[in-house]
Amino acid sequence: VADSSGRTVTPQTPFYLASVTKSFTALAVMQLGEVGKIDLDAPVQKYLPWFELADKAASAKITVRHLLNQTSGISTIDGDRFWTSQQGLEEHVRGLNEIQLTQPVGTTYQYSNLNYSIAGLIVEKISGQSYADYVTQHIFEPLDMRHSYASRAPALADGLTTGHHYMFGYAFEREYAVPLPGVPGGGLIASVEDMTHYAIAQLSDGRYGDTSILSAQGIAEMHTPTISIGGDQHYAMGWVVDTASGLPVIQHTGDIGTFHSVAVLMPDRGLGFILLANASGFEQIGQ
Repeated sequence: VADSSGRTVTPQTPFYLASVTKSFTALAVMQLGEVGKIDLDAPVQKYLPWFELADKAASAKITVRHLLNQTSGISTIDGDRFWTSQQGLEEHVRGLNEIQLTQPVGTTYQYSNLNYSIAGLIVEKISGQSYADYVTQHIFEPLDMRHSYASRAPALADGLTTGHHYMFGYAFEREYAVPLPGVPGGGLIASVEDMTHYAIAQLSDGRYGDTSILSAQGIAEMHTPTISIGGDQHYAMGWVVDTASGLPVIQHTGDIGTFHSVAVLMPDRGLGFILLANASGFEQIGQ
C-alpha cells in the first residue's frame, strides 16, 4: 500500500530513490562532459572557483572524477551533515571551509553524500539550469519517465507514497522531504515503471527506444570499476561493480530512513532489477 488510506501501489506510483539518485547525477555530469562543458579530470575549482575546504592545497587537487568515484577524501560523516539543513545547494557547498579531509585526495574510497552535492552544483553552474530542471529535461523526459521528479510537491500531486520507519516490528508513517543539498545524492523520486526505462538505457549503451542519453563509451565509463570498496566490490560512478552468484552485476542501493531502493543491472544477461519500498528499518532490510 502507498499510505494509511490503503491506496494500492501501482507501477506508476512515485517513490524516493534515495542513493540510487547518485547514478543520475553522475549521468548528468557525463552528459555535460560529452558536449565538452566538463572535464572529469579538471579541478572542481575550475567550475566552482570559490570552492574550498579547510585544507586549501588539498581543495585545489579534488577533481570532478574524484567526486563521482567517492575518492575526494571527504568522510562519510561529513557527507551526512545536510539531513536537517535549511540551506540551498550552493549555500551549503559554500559553507564547507571547515571540513577536514580524512584521507588524501584520490587515494581511498569513502562513501560521502557531499561528493554528489558538489557534483550536482557543478551541473547547475555549467548547464545554467537548476539541478531539478536539468535532470527533468535531459534524463526524465528523453526516457519517458512521466512519474519522476526532483522535488516533493509535484510528486505528492502525482501520488507519492508515504514513507515508513520500522521500530520494534511496527511500521510508523513519517513524512520527510530531502533537503536541497541532499537532492543530487539521494533526493530524486521515480516510479518503478520509469526506473525500468532508466535500466534499459543503462543496459543498452545509453539508448531507450529511439533516444540516446549518453554514448556507449560514456555508459561504459560510468560502469568501470575504479576504487575498491572491499572484497569483490568496486565503486564506479554512481554505481557499484560487484558479482552475484558468480555473475557480474552493476548495482546501487539507497536508504533515507523512510524509503529503501535497490537497482541491479546484469549486463551479460541484459537484465535489470528494481526494488522501491516506502519503508526502512535495519532489522527488516537485513531479512
